[in-house]
Amino acid sequence: MTQLRLHPRSLSLFFSGAVGFVTDKHLVERYYGVPSRDRSIEFLIEQSSRLNLRVISNFQERRSLVTKTEQYTNYSGVFCTCKGIVNQWLSELASANFFLALPGGYMLMCHNLIEAMAVGTIPVLSYEDWLAPTLVHGQNCLTYRTLEELPALIDTINQMDQSAIAKMRQAVIDYYDRYLSPDNIAQFLRSYQGAQLHLFINHEDAETLKNVIDTSVLQQGGTLQNQLRPLTQNLTQNRV
Repeated sequence: MTQLRLHPRSLSLFFSGAVGFVTDKHLVERYYGVPSRDRSIEFLIEQSSRLNLRVISNFQERRSLVTKTEQYTNYSGVFCTCKGIVNQWLSELASANFFLALPGGYMLMCHNLIEAMAVGTIPVLSYEDWLAPTLVHGQNCLTYRTLEELPALIDTINQMDQSAIAKMRQAVIDYYDRYLSPDNIAQFLRSYQGAQLHLFINHEDAETLKNVIDTSVLQQGGTLQNQLRPLTQNLTQNRV
């Protein structure tokens, strides 16, 4: 992990992830009031020429991204809308200063946010309050709330000096090591031998929400999670 954190950063802003897989592209917006992944990608692809974004939609170009990141230095961002090679994923993340951590299909949290932070890549997101403690804009993340804010935020990213980026990267690493590191989680669980740990695997019919109870970690995080409670209470009350 240390080696990846020291990886040369040729990409300014990077995104990769599943797109076009949600039947209702407005679901996340209705629940949480922030732009969904599908709508965000549609917006940014439409604006890609004006924003100088490179959109990679074919596997051949994607597979060579790690070895040819220098050729994307002059782009304001690189967006991959096709799948890549699994064992290159962390290296891809570590090639960028910033990662656009768009919401998941049915919930705000998505695993690629944690993976990006693990290698010291600064998240750009609309749900900083989902984490506990909350991420802080300008300190260990950059935030937005509407699609219309993204172009100006991308400009800001590309105008930041390297010393400011390095300071934010260290803050991201410090946050991850303190609150998200698997080692710390393992130590916590060893300290509470009588605790019960329930793991809900996310799957595409969004049934995960029906399993959320008042004592779930999903109910104990940042202030954005408070918006989940009326929904999950209704679901649990009506559970068969």
